[in-house]
Amino acid sequence: MFSLTVAMLGAVAAIIVMLGGRSIMNAAAAPISGTCSVIVADNTQYATCSVSGTQFEYIGDQHTTFGSAGTGTFNSFVRLQGAPTERGYNTDGTLEFDSKSGTWTHAIKVSEIPVVSIGGQPHWELWADINDSNSTPQISLDDLEIWFTSSATITGYPFSSGASKEYDFSGAVQINDVNQGSGRGDLRVNVPLSGITIPANCGYGDASCTTYFVLYSKWGGNGSEPFASDGGFEEWKVKQYPTLQIRKIAQGGNGTFTYTVTGPGTPLSPSPSITTSGGTGQTQVYIVDPGSFTISEQLPAGWSLVGASCAINGGTAFAYSGGSITLTSSDHLICTYTNAAPATLTIVKDAVPNAAQDFAFTTTGTGPAAFTSGFSEDDDADGTLPNSRTFTFDGSQLGAKTVTEGTTSGWTLTNLVCSSGTVNVGTRTASVTLASGDAVTCTFTNTKDATLTVVKDAVPNNAQDFAFTTTGTGPAAFTSGFSEDDDADGTLPATRTFTFDGTQLGAKTVTESLTSGWTLTNLVCSAGTVNIGTRTASVTLAAGDAVTCTFTNTQDATLTIVKDAVPNDAQDFAFTTTGTGPAAFTGGFSEDDD
Repeated sequence: MFSLTVAMLGAVAAIIVMLGGRSIMNAAAAPISGTCSVIVADNTQYATCSVSGTQFEYIGDQHTTFGSAGTGTFNSFVRLQGAPTERGYNTDGTLEFDSKSGTWTHAIKVSEIPVVSIGGQPHWELWADINDSNSTPQISLDDLEIWFTSSATITGYPFSSGASKEYDFSGAVQINDVNQGSGRGDLRVNVPLSGITIPANCGYGDASCTTYFVLYSKWGGNGSEPFASDGGFEEWKVKQYPTLQIRKIAQGGNGTFTYTVTGPGTPLSPSPSITTSGGTGQTQVYIVDPGSFTISEQLPAGWSLVGASCAINGGTAFAYSGGSITLTSSDHLICTYTNAAPATLTIVKDAVPNAAQDFAFTTTGTGPAAFTSGFSEDDDADGTLPNSRTFTFDGSQLGAKTVTEGTTSGWTLTNLVCSSGTVNVGTRTASVTLASGDAVTCTFTNTKDATLTVVKDAVPNNAQDFAFTTTGTGPAAFTSGFSEDDDADGTLPATRTFTFDGTQLGAKTVTESLTSGWTLTNLVCSAGTVNIGTRTASVTLAAGDAVTCTFTNTQDATLTIVKDAVPNDAQDFAFTTTGTGPAAFTGGFSEDDD
């Protein structure tokens, strides 16, 4: 135990922060009782005893020196003086019993009571300066109670309302005060925190704590020697330790952040690390030795430092960029780091149908070189180019970005959607403003053009014009109708190819008008359906289609039968026929020559 005590008070153990929030009107703490002795023969010795986990230590001032009780080392908060017994408690209100007025008796907050680790368990650390006469050095500590209250001026022990008893010891701790004079920490009492919840915001050194710590004690046994109080004072105090805590504000996400702290004494244990939840987090509060400290942060990949600020004892925060900060024994340092999560922008290329065609993009806005220099994508199975790229932007590269797709012959941008931001299909541009943690995806969908070729085949080739009407969307040359012929001159073509962009696909019809002296004798299409009777080709164009329809027209023929009677006469001459033809031919006919 001795070696543990020296280690804790020399190198100083780390404080353990316990956050809770219990009501001030808690049920009373379960009492504990017992007797133990820390009587030593002279001031070179050390003694310890315990009752139900509470450790009592008497330290001779020539054994281990803890320094004076002046400012910067101890904070006295209640002095009792009486004989043959004495009792009282600390408050800013009306003092009762044997509590003595002065700077040494006052309210103290829970956050001003150090919480140290003993055997891996958290304990409050309290000190008592014992000042009995050298001729009657022995005294007994018989009652020790700890209360929580929201009132700095509480009075009226045993506090029927407005306070909760958190700890209750009764018995006898027998002491032989061999130390000389006042201003020392003679008796060290370590109260276990098992079953006690530290109120929210009342970790050691937290300036926002609003719960007060009231310590009631009684000394002198039954008032008879040898352990009675002889009229000297007993003064409860806490050793003042500097503390250090790091807090985190994570913008746009959560992460794990580690820190390196340099300063006097041994390295902080455990090593400072914060894993945020809901964008915030904090380390435990570390008790440290007085001296100069520096803090450096190790960031996760892609994260950036927005800024850091520190405050001492709840004062005005100052910007911190890694320099030295000096802490005295009563300073409580809180440094807050604000970090921005990276943002990502993913550009997806969807080609309809999938194709090896390259699509080029230009950009505006800051970002990684792969983004700012522009890039290309395609949508096929090989790995020459990807069909998706994800760009990561650190905190210094956030803000407005645009991605614009260049025009690509034979393809039309038919859709552009982003999970955030705005799009303009006409200018082929996605506009996004990235904030910390954003993950935006923009998909550019390009549809390959389709073609419909209409061929005129006249039998025999002829300069006759053939007119066509159409239905369905398409270029003006298609929707307004057109004409073709099948001769060698260039007045009209025998073939027309119409290109339909991605917005003009779907059902189309091409109908040939009646042409005197000609008959549509054949109509074939490489896709779709035909109806010779209505002279119509029906096609549904999909992306990338190339459909050809050929209209074959055969010119009519004539057969003239002449009757020559010698001499001319009214005699009828009847004719029969074979072969196809008009009914006037196939039904037979008669002629005369008068």
